[in-house]
Amino acid sequence: MLAGDALDIKVDGDAAALDGLDADAVTRQVDAYLAGIVATQVPEALKTVGVRVWLPPDGRRHDSDVSSLMLRAPDGHLVPLARVASVEHVTGQRS
Repeated sequence: MLAGDALDIKVDGDAAALDGLDADAVTRQVDAYLAGIVATQVPEALKTVGVRVWLPPDGRRHDSDVSSLMLRAPDGHLVPLARVASVEHVTGQRS
């Protein structure tokens, strides 16, 4: 069964290192943009629910949007994802 399309993001460790990043740092930042991070918890009935903060859909709708995501290097400068990783559209992922 096919689940749909996906993006294959491969970090170029050498290119990332030139900007003070490593593959793990790039992965964490891209994951935060695309999957979000739980910023706080709010009470709801008998449990708490995490409030997830992430990039709005318009900022991640197309491959080119993802390639243009700006990553923050340890010294504070911004780096487009395309400079440190390749972003490839993969069709028809199996579920």
